Amino acid sequence: MFWCNTPVVHASAACVSRPSPPPPATAAADADAATAPPAATVLCFRDAMLLPYCDRWFTLWGLLPLLATYALTIFFVLRAAGRFIAVWLLNRFSWQGVMAYLSFGIALCYVGTLYGGVDWAVALLPLSGLFMSMVYPTLNSKGISCFPVHQHGAVAGVILFFTALSAALAPLFMGMISDYFGHVRYGFYLATGFAVILFLAMLFNYIRDPSATALEQSNLVAE
Repeated sequence: MFWCNTPVVHASAACVSRPSPPPPATAAADADAATAPPAATVLCFRDAMLLPYCDRWFTLWGLLPLLATYALTIFFVLRAAGRFIAVWLLNRFSWQGVMAYLSFGIALCYVGTLYGGVDWAVALLPLSGLFMSMVYPTLNSKGISCFPVHQHGAVAGVILFFTALSAALAPLFMGMISDYFGHVRYGFYLATGFAVILFLAMLFNYIRDPSATALEQSNLVAE
């Protein structure tokens, strides 16, 4: 409730309780007043965009507008930080287990977004960047390592091609589905499905470890 004790919030509350001055008694002024919102309403809307209301719901969610403003920045900051965390994790745990847990975290972020709506999305979608940052470099490295050294350049190009293709087509499909059904929520159904498929693939990789033989042979050649 400390937000309610600031002078700005008191001024905003006063703005809510203070009626607008009556317009001049002219026909033109009466026509403008019928179509334009009162000055007090505009000021209070501006304050509401910057600070939470003095309401019990906003004691918990009062920072959501600020978080939504910097959501994209937070996403990329977490993606950068995740690269360093990945080094620590991969030095202590098997890469198959790390990929399974990280992909599970991505899927949870998207499922939580569908369940909690916009209020959860402004926190969970940036958080998903922390998990995403560790997945692609690891899979890219392991995919390249499954082939002989003289093929590493070609394999890296193939992986990069399909990465770029998916980065272009997935948002396009999300937009098409959202337009077809009339709401952006349906596009996130598709994104959530992709996240769940990724988790199932990483779970299969963790249980069956299909790349073990190729990686072992690559390590023997390198030695």
